[in-house]
Amino acid sequence: MINLESILKKSTEFYPKELKKSVFNIVTVGRLTEQKGYDISIKAAKRLRDEKVHFKWFAIGNGKDRRKLEKLIRKFNLSDRFILLGRRNNPYPYIKECDLFVLPSRHEGYSVALVEARALEKCIVTSNFPANMEQIKDGKNGLISKLNDEDLARCIKDIYLNPELKSKLEKNVIQEKINFDDQINKLDEI
Repeated sequence: MINLESILKKSTEFYPKELKKSVFNIVTVGRLTEQKGYDISIKAAKRLRDEKVHFKWFAIGNGKDRRKLEKLIRKFNLSDRFILLGRRNNPYPYIKECDLFVLPSRHEGYSVALVEARALEKCIVTSNFPANMEQIKDGKNGLISKLNDEDLARCIKDIYLNPELKSKLEKNVIQEKINFDDQINKLDEI
């Protein structure tokens, strides 16, 4: 079980100095591994930069692929746009204060990161595999991206360019009640 009250409390402990109001701040949280799709995110960031989207993308987490990802970031000249922050004891202020939470995983179980972003009432873009689609309904409480850099960049740009869409998705997330009883019932059905 996830302690939603604790997440909300921790999210107000500080304002992340890296996030600037003058830029569209994207946050991703997860281990730096192939499973989490950071390589796809970096390629999507290149597309966004080339399409003149004014953003910074912050990745919170450590992992075995850090060097490989740093090399890809340098290759695409994204060092000022795609920032690997490393592990943070409290990632919640970053999630709370970002403009968009992105989870581009290739696969995983029920995503705690998505629950946390929903609890913090964030606009979300995530990849299209069944576990993510249990929590995110495309166009209702987030956007579902195909697992490629082109579609991920398109979803992010749609939210960047369309404040009404962003507002609608956030309002729907706010209206949702995260109910673990429903999730436990789904597990019982299996």
